[in-house]
Amino acid sequence: MSRPVDQISDIIKSKSITISLSNKSIENLQMVTFSVNASQWNILIDDEYEYLEINNQALWYCLVMFELENYAESEDFLSWCREGMINASNSKLLDYYRSLGVTYQEIKQSIGSIDPFISGLDFELRSGDFQELLRYKSVD
Repeated sequence: MSRPVDQISDIIKSKSITISLSNKSIENLQMVTFSVNASQWNILIDDEYEYLEINNQALWYCLVMFELENYAESEDFLSWCREGMINASNSKLLDYYRSLGVTYQEIKQSIGSIDPFISGLDFELRSGDFQELLRYKSVD
């Protein structure tokens, strides 16, 4: 069985995935552009631990996947806001949330599945496979 960091590296390479920072944000969420071949989507990231300051595509891939998983697991906009401790009265966030259904399906179709490959627990505790992910350096 492959290590999670190798699985992430493989999918990034095989699907030509790139993730770039945007200068846009809403509330405390930083926008990134997630690209697969010629398709692009804007994804808001809760970057509480400033992981977007680390130039690491594999790490950013996980952040995007966790955000998409959070969307899929939320019952509705209000539960999504509560989970992320986001101001539900922001109309830009509501518009963004409404667009996530299509974004989620398009990304899933483009890459096969929404899978961060790193467990949520390892990510939250910054242990195990997450530590290996932090040390990961792309070899192109």
